[in-house]
Amino acid sequence: MARDGGAPWLTVVSAVLFLSGAAAQIVDVARISGVIQDSSGARIPSAKISVRSQATEWTLSVVTSNEGVYVTPPLAPGYYELKVEAKGFSPLIRQVHVEVAQHPSVDVVLNLGAANETIEVKGAAPLLERESSTLSNERSERDVRDLPLNGRNFAGLMGLTAGVMNVHTQLTGILPLAAERGESSYSVNGLRAEENHFLIDGISNNENFVGLSMVLLPPIDAVQEFRMETSAADARYGHGGGGTVNLVIKAGTSRYHGDVFEFFRNSSLDARNFFDQSKPAFRLNQFGATFGGPMRPGKDPRSFFFADYEGARTNQALTYISTVPTGAMHQGDFSGAPQRIYDPASQALAPGGGFTRSPFPGNILSSALIDLVGSRLLGVYPLPNLPGIANNYLYQPSRTLTSDEGDVRLDHRFSQGDTGFLRFSQARADVFQPGPLPAPAAGGTIAGQISQPARQAVLSETHLFAPTTVNIARFGWSRVEILGTDITQDQPYAEQIGIPGSNIPGDPRTYGLPYVLVTGAATLGATALPATVITNNYQFDENLSLVRGRHMIQIGGDLIRRQYNVLQTAIPRGMMRFSTDYSSNPSASAGTGLGFTDLLMGRPIQGSLLFVDGTRGLRRSDVSAYIQEDYKINKLTLNLGVRYENYFGYPWKETHNRQYNFAPPSGVVQVGANGTPRSGLAGRNANLMPRAGFAWRVHSKMVLRAAYGIFYSAPQIIQLSGLASNPPGLISVSYTNDQFNFPGATPASAGFARSRAVAGSALNALDPDSRLPYTQQWNAGIQRQLGSATLVSAAYVGTAATHLQGVINVNQPTPGMTPISTRRPYPVFQDIREIADVETSRYHALQLTAEQRLANGLTFNASYTWSHTLDYASTGVVPAVPAFMNTYNRRLDYGNADFDVRHRLVASATYVPPFKSSGYRRHVVSGWQLNGILSVYTGLPFTVQSATNSLNIASNSRASYAGTGDGSLPESARTLQRWFNTAEFSAPAPLQFGNVGRNTLAGPGTKQLDFSVFKSFVFQEGSARSLQFRAEAFNLTNTPQFNNPVATIGAPGAGAITSAGSPNTFQRVSREVQLALKLYF
Repeated sequence: MARDGGAPWLTVVSAVLFLSGAAAQIVDVARISGVIQDSSGARIPSAKISVRSQATEWTLSVVTSNEGVYVTPPLAPGYYELKVEAKGFSPLIRQVHVEVAQHPSVDVVLNLGAANETIEVKGAAPLLERESSTLSNERSERDVRDLPLNGRNFAGLMGLTAGVMNVHTQLTGILPLAAERGESSYSVNGLRAEENHFLIDGISNNENFVGLSMVLLPPIDAVQEFRMETSAADARYGHGGGGTVNLVIKAGTSRYHGDVFEFFRNSSLDARNFFDQSKPAFRLNQFGATFGGPMRPGKDPRSFFFADYEGARTNQALTYISTVPTGAMHQGDFSGAPQRIYDPASQALAPGGGFTRSPFPGNILSSALIDLVGSRLLGVYPLPNLPGIANNYLYQPSRTLTSDEGDVRLDHRFSQGDTGFLRFSQARADVFQPGPLPAPAAGGTIAGQISQPARQAVLSETHLFAPTTVNIARFGWSRVEILGTDITQDQPYAEQIGIPGSNIPGDPRTYGLPYVLVTGAATLGATALPATVITNNYQFDENLSLVRGRHMIQIGGDLIRRQYNVLQTAIPRGMMRFSTDYSSNPSASAGTGLGFTDLLMGRPIQGSLLFVDGTRGLRRSDVSAYIQEDYKINKLTLNLGVRYENYFGYPWKETHNRQYNFAPPSGVVQVGANGTPRSGLAGRNANLMPRAGFAWRVHSKMVLRAAYGIFYSAPQIIQLSGLASNPPGLISVSYTNDQFNFPGATPASAGFARSRAVAGSALNALDPDSRLPYTQQWNAGIQRQLGSATLVSAAYVGTAATHLQGVINVNQPTPGMTPISTRRPYPVFQDIREIADVETSRYHALQLTAEQRLANGLTFNASYTWSHTLDYASTGVVPAVPAFMNTYNRRLDYGNADFDVRHRLVASATYVPPFKSSGYRRHVVSGWQLNGILSVYTGLPFTVQSATNSLNIASNSRASYAGTGDGSLPESARTLQRWFNTAEFSAPAPLQFGNVGRNTLAGPGTKQLDFSVFKSFVFQEGSARSLQFRAEAFNLTNTPQFNNPVATIGAPGAGAITSAGSPNTFQRVSREVQLALKLYF
């Protein structure tokens, strides 16, 4: 029996040090460790372990310590041959598969025998993760390549993980400008989607704009492996409290290999969307190739290359159903509307207090009240092409996407102890995104042309100082550009209509329509374009790995220099909001008033304009350091670590101090001057994050684990760039009309008097004492191996996020009848939206998983999550995140998260039937493969709002309960026309907030099966050359994926479901069929 001691492990490198490609990543590296013992259980010191890569044929060797323990240097993901030799024992050979960032434990028992009596173990290595307390999900190259992922976006693998929920675009309210390179809106364990961190070859792949999207979307065929850390990752991981996705790009091998492919989709193969009268046209072509191998073939190649390219050409007809005014409404005739309209000129004191108005006879607006500009704006709407007064216009424009992306990677071994790699990637996406209405009406948030070039470079070097000391250094650079033009910028439409100040003569950036919001109807214009955004990230990482006795220690850190240059992402043409305030009856507002009537009278309740007349340059430096120790005590492994992060300049510094923060009570202060920090924030930016966990091997096929960790994050740019959008640093206009003062209301014809004046403006603010958001994560679970290829696990998982960014209107007027300015804390200003650390979230879940590695042709992975998430707001992306309904009682907003799905089951599988044959028959009988993804989950929550402004504060409230129930209907009573009981709700009483909670009802659930079948034709027995035909069907059963209903009481169509799926993001679609050919060589 070997003595138990703490002597350093003796490792000796023989042959050449293996370090291909991904082994040079810090958080992506893998290692193999284990114990070598004889048949009696005695440990064997000085046993030699040789590890040979099947991809590169490079070999490394180590020897066991006095305790019979070994640990390999860093390894790339892939397949290895493990050979164990010791004097007096028969050598043993075993095949081991190593996944990205995995540390498999492979114990070996040697039998007495001669050195020439080699024993080869055919069974697979143990499946249990015996030395880590982190919860994660790994996907092999085969899963990445073969599972039916709609859009061929690897981010779809995130949705196959326990605790992960995709956040549909209908919830975020905006299509992120950067999403065309790969939308990644997934909530991990109840946390916001922007909390996730993406890594490619160890370099951060998050863009700086909203945090929801990636710099690059690598082609599926270029991905070696995928791993996602979901709970209590070790101290190497930071920069966010959500999930961490590790992606590894393929490297060249000792043999030349590659593929050429074409994927094809056409609407003639697809099913019709449930709400489409006809099938929208759709065409998608994705094509490309990969090729890799040794730079110079030979017995001992020192250099390898890998290159890939993928292009996509998409033409997608979208289906929009909107509410537009009827022909009679253009003339002031609203007799066809169920809502009664009232004459604001007839306003008088009501007997019981407040005001009352008289209805227009016949529901026809007096011609004397029709405003010329209001009439012209109403005339921009197209006439209905569907019956009725609600959801009466169908528009099916085409959205086009042209994208190209490629990677080139070079790996080189400089010496036995020194290797490195270089990768350069470039991508470009050009998108035309139409609005819900034909131009110039457009509508929506984004409508126009967007070009998005992106580049990334990685240089990595790994050096072996000593057998037990390995250093990895890496430099990365990422650049993203977003260049957007609005669809209406071709003409000065606002000037033609008669709205002064919206279009500036000679400045096409301001041409087009203002953004016009109308309660209960489609919007006009768009707000997010034009935009010019250029971001650069420079990153340097360092990791030193030490093996000392039973201790494996990693010390490292990183520096990320972030640059963000932006020109105009506000509302350059202005915004006007028309509600029902002037056409409703204040004394009994329910069922009265129409947004179209207020528009025709030309009286918005609110208006604003923000115009940034120059580029703003924002900067920040993120610095981190960590130490992680994995300490093995027999069957127990302790994972202990601490991480330090400091965000210098958080949230952002502007290069020329062109940022202004609200300084109560009377004005703004320039940040970076008069003693004010350049970032505007005086809070603590340095943070320590402890991480602790254990994994206890109960026996050879069962592991118990538990972990706890703290994770800080720095919100992305769009949340906290508002200080650069304050006057006098830009042109700003803002006003709020009094709903009870029709004669004194600012009309639409007044337009926007462009000014840099601070007084009278709406402001953005940042609480100077704000603290960084942080998340506490914990888990406790059990993992059990069944047989040789199956794993099952159960875990309790929790998160608690604190100091999340939220928006407070610190100048919100209180409800009342007096002029609005007199009811504001700061009467000189309009709304003041302050970003502060006031929000929290809580998540608790039971997560069950089952996994079968390849056995009898089948791989299988399933997860079930039973969870509940509570928060105040489910995104921190401004302007998607709303301000609190009532600033003075923020607790009213605490409720079910937007992505609070209580039950979620997702399963994926690949299967190769055991059909074998020879000769010509093999072309028919052999080579088949079946793949599928099944998603079943309950509905997403929604909030019941009121269409009526009962508060006289220029914003609507949630509805109030009118009955004794909660408004839900039994499942048997739900229909598309009546999903919930609208009779249980009413508009709030005058000057009162509604008492309905946030997200109290749930919409329809989702049931979707994505399925594919492959047929491969091998050119010659034993040859790597083959031709593969693929047929893939997304939502094979064509089950309608209904969205949430119209949830605004008093609006047309309230309670009805009017849309299905999110086809523009390839989520929850009607059946779509894709065909493909792939040539492997």
